[in-house]
Amino acid sequence: MSDYDIVLHVDKPDGSQAIAFTNAVNYAKALPDENFSMVLVVNSKAVTQLTRNHAEIRESLDRATGQGLAVLVCNNALESTGTKPEELFPQCRVVPAGLVEIVHLQRKGYAYIKP
Repeated sequence: MSDYDIVLHVDKPDGSQAIAFTNAVNYAKALPDENFSMVLVVNSKAVTQLTRNHAEIRESLDRATGQGLAVLVCNNALESTGTKPEELFPQCRVVPAGLVEIVHLQRKGYAYIKP
């Protein structure tokens, strides 16, 4: 664990996802000599924007994950929105419950950020 580990949280399809990707890239740039972990947890209706038919986010997703951002997607939200895991961008990893993941990461010392 690092003093600079962060968990970003996006739950609305309102442009917050793009902000989170930019935040992750800028965060990594600001800490070039630090070891840290960045996680984006996506739940609720925001999961629908991580599907391959949203090509407009592909470049920012690639840039953020290239800087080390892990993207975790809530399975409960996938089910409630009718989104299939195979529709997601390949960088996404499905977790059983997004909110449980956030609590787990905060207990490990991750700072919570809501763009």
